[in-house]
Amino acid sequence: HSYPQEWLDDGISKKTMDRFNISYSISQNKIIIPHYDILGRLVGIRGRALNDWEVENIGKYAPIQVEGVWYKHPLSMNLYGLDRTYMDIRRNGVCYLFESEKSVLQMDDFSIPNCSAAVCGSNFNKYQLNILMKFCAPSEIVICFDKEELPGEEKYFNKLWNICQKYKQYCNFSFIYDREGLLNLKDSPTDKGEEVFLQLLKKRVRVK
Repeated sequence: HSYPQEWLDDGISKKTMDRFNISYSISQNKIIIPHYDILGRLVGIRGRALNDWEVENIGKYAPIQVEGVWYKHPLSMNLYGLDRTYMDIRRNGVCYLFESEKSVLQMDDFSIPNCSAAVCGSNFNKYQLNILMKFCAPSEIVICFDKEELPGEEKYFNKLWNICQKYKQYCNFSFIYDREGLLNLKDSPTDKGEEVFLQLLKKRVRVK
């Protein structure tokens, strides 16, 4: 049980790490991130690599192996953090969908309710939508994916627009798109703190 300095520096408090059962593996030099389903059952465990070589050659995030067992699960069939945040989503009628676990944890230390979940990738599918609508019934889903393109490009804008278009008959959809250079490339909307997130949220693109 330890608090990785890397995540403390990224605005994730010890209280939040305790709430989401975040720990640290000395032997693997990884931040350990347990994944639970909406009912609170452990479905998998991911590790956030801290070794530069592993990050560059294997990737930042991967299932962890303990005593010869890989604790992997299909990420597309779950939403990270929902076991902790679903009541806030129900009460406030909105869900902020992020790419990574870290964004859910960062938002937990904002002053506003943590109405977030993470898809653990850059796509959102019908199975995940069904989970949200069945257990949380939000009136709006906001896609808050990482910044992926430079000014003047439209490919990523169109991708986000199409995700919202695909499912807009089930719920109101919108997405965050940084037009003012508030984020760096690859940043999550939560990486620059609550004030920047709220600015981005205020100017989100609503899909009718």
